Amino acid sequence: MHYIGTQTYSNGEKYIGLWENNKRSGKGTLTNQSIGTYYYGDVDKFEGEWDDDKQSTYGSYYYSNGDKYIGYMEDRKRHGKGELNYINGDKYDGDWIYDKRIGQGKYSYIDGASYEGQWENDNLNGKGKYYSKSV
Repeated sequence: MHYIGTQTYSNGEKYIGLWENNKRSGKGTLTNQSIGTYYYGDVDKFEGEWDDDKQSTYGSYYYSNGDKYIGYMEDRKRHGKGELNYINGDKYDGDWIYDKRIGQGKYSYIDGASYEGQWENDNLNGKGKYYSKSV
């Protein structure tokens, strides 16, 4: 049976969306009240699809620091192709493996400069090109 509902969990998470057989299934939003060192009292939010009570592999994740990720995820980590828009205006668009930039990607700086090429373990690595801001 499908229905729309809200569930608040003891860890501060709150899910609003579609349910099937008492499991999150279909479109829904999960928010997480962060309690910790960096963003005490702020909110992380996931918007995307759910299947059998698990987040799907594609969605939008809004971080409590203002960053926004749109792309593929696995186990609540950036995994596969995706774009991370940083609060400072920088952007990374490319490959991810468990929250680390790995493979091909492009990092665009707010000042107009960019790097396009290989990444390994979240760092520039291998062949790539750096483009400076045009004057």
